[in-house]
Amino acid sequence: MLDTARVYWEVAYDGGWREAEPDVQALGISRYRLTEPVGQWFFQYKLEFTNTSGWLFKFLDASGAYNDKLTVFNGDHSIEYNSPSPAIYVVQQGFS
Repeated sequence: MLDTARVYWEVAYDGGWREAEPDVQALGISRYRLTEPVGQWFFQYKLEFTNTSGWLFKFLDASGAYNDKLTVFNGDHSIEYNSPSPAIYVVQQGFS
């Protein structure tokens, strides 16, 4: 079963971490940042997050593409991806 939170995470050009919304914290993510990595050749965007629980996270961007991350340990994780619309609209936790 997938637990779902609706969000609006935009690309941040200041590179700072953002506190996750309460619904996302309930899924096990405490903070995030979405940036355009400097010097990256293959991927346009990098989503970093810190999880406090949960193992599988799915992120839906504004283009309709999902990016998944399986986390074995709690802590900082990242996903690099390409997208014409990189803002994150949905965060899901769990297995479908």
